[in-house]
Amino acid sequence: MSSAPPPSPPGRLQSIFRSWVGDLSATSPHPNLAWLAQTRASR
Repeated sequence: MSSAPPPSPPGRLQSIFRSWVGDLSATSPHPNLAWLAQTRASR
C-alpha cells in the first residue's frame, strides 16, 4: 500500500467514483444488474 495515490477529499473521490460507475453501467451494464432486471421481470 506504499504506492497508494495521495489522499483526496472523500466527497470528491465519491463523486468521481459514482460518475465512473455510472459511465461504466451506462456503456456496459454489470451482469448482476442484468440478472436483477431479469429476475424482477420474471417475478
